[in-house]
Amino acid sequence: MIRSWRADNKPREIVGVVGDVKVGSLQEQALGTAFVPHQQDPWGVLAYVVRTEGDPAQYIAPVRSTLAAMDPNIAMAKASSMEAIRETALAEPKFNMFLIAGFSALALVLATVGLFGVIAYAVSQRTREIGIRMALGAQRGQILAMVMSRGMRIILIGLTLGVIGSLLLSRTLATVLFDVRPNDLGVYSVLLAALGATALLATYVPALRATRVEPLTALRYE
Repeated sequence: MIRSWRADNKPREIVGVVGDVKVGSLQEQALGTAFVPHQQDPWGVLAYVVRTEGDPAQYIAPVRSTLAAMDPNIAMAKASSMEAIRETALAEPKFNMFLIAGFSALALVLATVGLFGVIAYAVSQRTREIGIRMALGAQRGQILAMVMSRGMRIILIGLTLGVIGSLLLSRTLATVLFDVRPNDLGVYSVLLAALGATALLATYVPALRATRVEPLTALRYE
């Protein structure tokens, strides 16, 4: 028999081992917790947990009657299902998640539009050069590759800066959302693939327009 000692020097038998518990909020670190009988260590608030089948609300009255039969001095102040408690605990993290996701989607749209504008402007500035290249025999595929390579450089610089920034801010994000691993390679891979594909699409459209430049029209361009 394993025993632990209380403050009053009386032995206490250990009858089981439980996992660590998050007491205050889901964001905090789980800590070791000891559960003791109320009669051995009484305090002001009691919480009863009842396993039910079906709708928990239909068991409130029987549980209240059972508690009253056990001890008339026990008053059940509040009854709530585990699902309701869980939703309450997740309300703030969910709000933070939707808020971050919304701003992230807006940032992605703005970045896509900005990249499209930069590449389109660069193509317009090089219209005469593109016309000369095509007049000298450059193929449409070569023009497409030339414009895409410029966009790829911008994309790689942006993704590199984004990864560095996310690594620096991931610790902060972990304090806002629970169970978020700061350096999840799977998440980074998916995000980089999605952002890279979006950026390539924003680059491809101006590059495709560049291949349709008529050499004579481009040579007259000022």
